[in-house]
Amino acid sequence: MRKLALGAVLFAFAGQANGADLPSLKSPVETILAPVFEQGWIFGVTGYIWAAGLSGRLRTLPPLPAANVDIGFGDVLKNLDGGLMASGDARYGRFIIFTDLVLSKISPGKGFSVLGYPGSVTLDSFAGIGLAAAGYRIVDDAAFKFDLLAGARGFAMSNAIKVQVASIGLSYRKDQQWADAVVGARLRYALSDRWFDTTIGFVGAGASKYEWDVFGGDRPASGRTT
Repeated sequence: MRKLALGAVLFAFAGQANGADLPSLKSPVETILAPVFEQGWIFGVTGYIWAAGLSGRLRTLPPLPAANVDIGFGDVLKNLDGGLMASGDARYGRFIIFTDLVLSKISPGKGFSVLGYPGSVTLDSFAGIGLAAAGYRIVDDAAFKFDLLAGARGFAMSNAIKVQVASIGLSYRKDQQWADAVVGARLRYALSDRWFDTTIGFVGAGASKYEWDVFGGDRPASGRTT
């Protein structure tokens, strides 16, 4: 399973439960290892745009052979019924809880004719991907932050194909769920007082043979950020 998340941040929020400003740490050892707990919990939520596509072979109505499927981002956008892409995290000192959720539903279709009778084929496809991870902030200064993360990602997929010719209709549905263990890292670099770049990447395996994903984007700073 491969996911490529490239896009623009739509909204960002960050808040702090309580606490004082982060002290200035001059020692390299303190910068990397020393946990800072006096600033309390800090929470953040970010929405983003995910450019998605679908490519592979899809089993059709038995005993018909599998069909090759190649749906690009433009096709997904035209047939998109709805979607949600958001990530959230909470940090206490250098300890981090990170979550990510992607939900999407598309329903492409195409008409045809058989011996003069009108027909159509439609595909309803739902995808849900959720990530829960915990981690530790290795480097934490004003310009650059580096986090190590580990956790689990779960998948829920549902595909239904329907073929209709005149008054005759046939359909086939397949649902599947699985989970993988993942490890990853997050880097954040401050471009200015108002903007910073974020790059997040994970690799893992489990029920999947392997998986990887990379996200990159710009985000406006909003008060105290994670």
